[in-house]
Amino acid sequence: MHVLDRVKYLIDNAEELNVTVVEKENVVIIDAGVNTRPGYLVGALLVEIATGGLAHAQISTTEIEGKPIPVLNIVVDNPVLACMCYQIAGWIIQRGSETLYISGPGKVIAGKPRKIIEQFCHENCNKAPVFLVETDSAPSRETLQELIDRCKNYDRIYIILTSPLSIAGQVQICGRVIEVALFSLFSRGIEIARSATSAIGKVVLPPSNFARDSIHAIAICNDLILLTGDVTLTINTEKIEIPNDVVYREDSRTFSEVLQEYGKEFLTKIDPKMFKVARLTLYFKDGALQLGKLRIDKVRTLF
Repeated sequence: MHVLDRVKYLIDNAEELNVTVVEKENVVIIDAGVNTRPGYLVGALLVEIATGGLAHAQISTTEIEGKPIPVLNIVVDNPVLACMCYQIAGWIIQRGSETLYISGPGKVIAGKPRKIIEQFCHENCNKAPVFLVETDSAPSRETLQELIDRCKNYDRIYIILTSPLSIAGQVQICGRVIEVALFSLFSRGIEIARSATSAIGKVVLPPSNFARDSIHAIAICNDLILLTGDVTLTINTEKIEIPNDVVYREDSRTFSEVLQEYGKEFLTKIDPKMFKVARLTLYFKDGALQLGKLRIDKVRTLF
């Protein structure tokens, strides 16, 4: 299913999915979690949209201490394109008190961020004018104008807004579990990740109404990736050794610990190499390698 088909599904079922749609001139703005409260289904759709329509996301449940808790399952072919080109939120727009984190295939049209586009995107990749914008509040038209100006050659532009305070917004943060695993490899110069032909990811999701504010929600969602993120990559090369620090270790700090120390400065104090999954399994042409272990036992301490 093309990414625009998923966007159309959101629009056609807006009332039932608890999202709102506003169209002005050639710009369609979908509120999927800022002033609306969509749930898990919309969150799964946002994961698929952010990855340019290349991923398939489903919600299931598991049990922790006898209680059901939601889990996100993701499968994607061409994971480097889907997650490192389209999904990664490397483009940040700041204007006054407004901060927007931009994901989705529209970034390729905008050419932002240039370094990521040059590293992970190719000339024939999907250039659909679709942006997923993570933000605390509905941005002004002036702030969105930079997105709009980058897509002047398109008849219609789609801007989907979501917030870490909504269930849908939290699902799409946790839905970056494969992206995080790839980022951890690339940030350590492990280029064999480029040969990944498919990826499967699984991560525990937070229960609803747990977050004090959006920064707390971001910390918890990233801790869930850190402690429960389970990613399997199929690598089209011969086996190599990979250092253990690509996954979470017992002596690693959690995002919640950084938040507790720095408070509102949390986002500026994160070391990019903190972004890891709990367990990473790689299937090479000539063997397999597994690093890390799941720490489901720590999940209840987060809420």
